[in-house]
Parts: sequence; C-alpha cells; structure tokens
Amino acid sequence: MVTIILLTCYMLKNEGLYRGNGKQEEREREFEKDEKDEKIKDLEKKLSECEERLQRKASLVDALNVEKQTLENQKDQLKEKLQQKANMADGLKEQKQTLENQKDQLKLQLKEVEKKKEENKEKLLSVENKITEAENKKTDKGGLLKEKENLTDVKWKLDEQKTNWEKLILNVEQMLQRIDVLVSSDQVQETTAHE
Repeated sequence: MVTIILLTCYMLKNEGLYRGNGKQEEREREFEKDEKDEKIKDLEKKLSECEERLQRKASLVDALNVEKQTLENQKDQLKEKLQQKANMADGLKEQKQTLENQKDQLKLQLKEVEKKKEENKEKLLSVENKITEAENKKTDKGGLLKEKENLTDVKWKLDEQKTNWEKLILNVEQMLQRIDVLVSSDQVQETTAHE
C-alpha cells in the first residue's frame, strides 16, 4: 500500500509537473506573442512614419515641379520678348540706314539749292549793276527790272527750299538720334538679361 501511495503521489506529482510545464509553455508562447505583437506595432509605427515622410517629400516634389514649370514658362516668355526686341532692333537698324541714305540725299539737294542760290545771287548782282549803268546812261531798264523781279522771286523760292531741306535734315537727324537711343537701350537690356 505504501507503494501504491508512493506511486500515486509520484503520478500526481508527475501530472502536476506536466501541467506546470504546459502552463510554462503557454506563458512562454504568450510572451513570445506579446513580443511579436509589440514588434509588429513598432514596425507599423515606423512604416506609418515613413509613409508620412514619403508623402511630405512627394508633396515637396510636386511643388518643385510646379515651380519648375512656372520658371520654364517665364523663361519662354523672356526668350520671346528678347526675340521681339531683337527683331525690333534689327528693324530700327534698317530704318536707320534708310534714314542715313535719305539724309545724304537731302544734303546733296541742299548743296544743289545753295549752288543755285549762289548762281542766282551773282545773276541778281549782275542785273542790279546793269540797272545802275542804265540809270547812269538814261537808257531803258524795263527788261532789266523784269529780270531783277524774276531773279528776286527765284531767290525767295530758293531760300524757302533751303529752309525746307534744312528742316528735313534736322528731322531726319532727330529720328536717327531716337533710333540710336532705342537701339542702345535695347542692347543694354539684352546684355543685362543675358547676364
């Protein structure tokens, strides 16, 4: 009987240990599960933070792309304006050359008028001398007076032509100065824009 009791105690003891070992294993599994759950939560938190950073960076990239497009549009507009100014400057240079040629022609015409004026002055002096001689000789001076009148009219017309040519030359010179100012200011702006 003692053996049976011992045996029963031994079995009960083994059974208790067995049950105790099962509880230990269960606790270990729960502990491992808790550790895994905690690691999963940490990883999920880190993933969430990474996703937030990635989203911020994506937003920043989008904003930079918008800014880049805006700057490219401005660059294209500036190029277009520069091209327009270059075209305008070329047109002004052509116009300047045309005006220079006209100015030269006007100066030639002015010289021609001055030459005619000088010739007319000499003829007028000659006629006036003849009139003075005719008065001294008491001869007919009717034709000479008519010639003097005609030469005086020509003198006035030549004076008027001279004044008109001088005004035209002055106007052309003023236009040339304006063109020079426009071309030089465009070149300064163009140079500044390229820097």
